[in-house]
Amino acid sequence: MSIYQKAFLGILISIIGGGIYFNATLPTQTDDVWMFFRIFDNQPIFDGYNPSAGRFFPLAFLDLNILMQFSSSPKLFFFFNALEFVFMALVVCVLSLKMWGNNFKITLATLFVVFINIGFVTVITGICYPERMQMLFLCIFILSLYFAQKPEANILWFIVCFVSASISIFYKETDFIFIGGFGALYLLFRFYETKSLKQTFDRNGYLALSRVVVALCFIFIYLIFIYPQMQGKVIEQAESFVLHIRDVINVFLTHSFIFLLIPYILFLRIKDFYITKVLYPLYDSLLISALVGGFSYFVLGRSSPYYFMPCYIIALLPILFFAKMYFLRLKIVLMVVFAMHCFLNVPLALSKYTQAKMLPPSYAKAMEFMADYTHTTQEKPAIFLLGQNRDPDGLMLYGFVKDFLQYYGAKDFDLQTNKSNPDGFESIQSPFSIFGSSRVDIPKKGDLLYLDSFSKDYIDEAYLNALNQNYQLVFESSYFGVYNITPKSIAKYLLQHSKAYAAYQNQPRVSANIFNAPLSVRIYQVR
Repeated sequence: MSIYQKAFLGILISIIGGGIYFNATLPTQTDDVWMFFRIFDNQPIFDGYNPSAGRFFPLAFLDLNILMQFSSSPKLFFFFNALEFVFMALVVCVLSLKMWGNNFKITLATLFVVFINIGFVTVITGICYPERMQMLFLCIFILSLYFAQKPEANILWFIVCFVSASISIFYKETDFIFIGGFGALYLLFRFYETKSLKQTFDRNGYLALSRVVVALCFIFIYLIFIYPQMQGKVIEQAESFVLHIRDVINVFLTHSFIFLLIPYILFLRIKDFYITKVLYPLYDSLLISALVGGFSYFVLGRSSPYYFMPCYIIALLPILFFAKMYFLRLKIVLMVVFAMHCFLNVPLALSKYTQAKMLPPSYAKAMEFMADYTHTTQEKPAIFLLGQNRDPDGLMLYGFVKDFLQYYGAKDFDLQTNKSNPDGFESIQSPFSIFGSSRVDIPKKGDLLYLDSFSKDYIDEAYLNALNQNYQLVFESSYFGVYNITPKSIAKYLLQHSKAYAAYQNQPRVSANIFNAPLSVRIYQVR
């Protein structure tokens, strides 16, 4: 690889790292909001330990608890995220170059697939995802594992491999499948290969055994201390069968390298093994562990794209190895899954980046504007989030607004909705109507209507024109970004007037905002 190609990779990694740090301000996604408000109050975050819910990933958010001792500024936390990415990218580069003999194109493609990915963008542009640190330690694990296989390997690689694997298990429960499953399969395949316990339990064999022991220790701790305290179900139930099927299909299409390429490689491995009886214990065991770990999330009822990012790290070595071995037989499949990644995953990643990094500054300005507005009106204003009702998503977003307005010193306000309530909603004791009442309100004079790309209404020019005609636009902050334009969203647009799409829209928590519009934050006042 030439010096210019190395420089290009370095510049590319630096640009992506800068993009992660860019707009290092208060975020707007999921648990990031309440975590940052806890950080501002210097309250420790222990969300990874919740026995009653069956959750046990105790090392999660340890980095946040350490960083908050130095500063509560979002700049510090997103700078740390950028450093994490740089390290992981360097690991991917090193392994790709080692496996493919300094092949620049393969290295670039590998970086593209792993990091220009909706799952990774979600994880790295926030602070609330344990997968972020889990991926970091899995990168250390596979790097040290690769070098530990060398005959001349230093004992340090074995120590680093054992420690990183042990730490990673306690960042997410399913990690015991990756780590313990790999160790057990490695020993099984190695014994088949050597037909000797003595040769099986060489240095790498004992290292694999140690990973099995750590995984068993995790299971033992979980069964003794967590399982007896469980009060709910760990397995999440889908809102409906239709949505469950939708989520599974989305994951298969979005993560085609995991759920289409790996099964095909596994098919080739089984076919070749039937003929040659040759195993590759390291790569075969990693390949199977990555696939089983991926399917375990379906068993648990979890299908958000970010859950599957650790699979990419575990599968990195075997995919690189077998893609080189079976290149001619895999060429067409590789082209298909790479095209699927480009057309299905990457647009989602860019749209997610828009919401995670480009929206927050405008969102913060809007919250500050509404907080100031509460001091300029004699009547208690109500704030409506356009396109949101009392479903879990709407309540979460209303909760964010409440926290931000109070953070910016809002005086006296209410939060209301003009959307019908979902089935099963139960009010709680709260001074805000959105939480403490099931009433559907009509905006009155002086109330504010808030609109951003999280709205579940179908947003187009006609929708915005109607708002401009009926209400007074008092705040607008636009930002550069990418709409959610994918084959899926285009198909929805073309079918939006069909009976099938209308039936789909009646499913719970389904958004009609196909393209994640608008690329602005707007506030309207009722005249």
